[in-house]
Amino acid sequence: MRPILIVAVLGLLLTGCAATGGPGEALVLGPRDHDTVIRAAAGQLLEIRLPAAGGDGPRWDIDRVDTNTLAQIGTARFEPAAAGTGGTMIFRFRAARPGNGLVRLVYRQPWQQAISGDTFLAVIQVR
Repeated sequence: MRPILIVAVLGLLLTGCAATGGPGEALVLGPRDHDTVIRAAAGQLLEIRLPAAGGDGPRWDIDRVDTNTLAQIGTARFEPAAAGTGGTMIFRFRAARPGNGLVRLVYRQPWQQAISGDTFLAVIQVR
């Protein structure tokens, strides 16, 4: 694990939790949940919804997800806004096993390899 990620994870674990949810309800996360610790029950559905440009513009991609604790459900999808341009990128995960899992999404042009835009980072504590 890269040193910067270790520091980020430790910082998130020490700051407390932003959201919790029960096993029967989906937990919907968004930009306000960036840099937070989220508590989830094993088997719980997590949905991350982030604003995106759509079309040929930048998009959200998974940079890192700890597959020991989180399982991605399907592929990310783009939901266009009802009016105007842009919309929402939606990522779905299931809290698979107890433990701490990191999810990091990056907003970049499809051809870019380096992280040059926004990021979404959260630690998911599965119990």
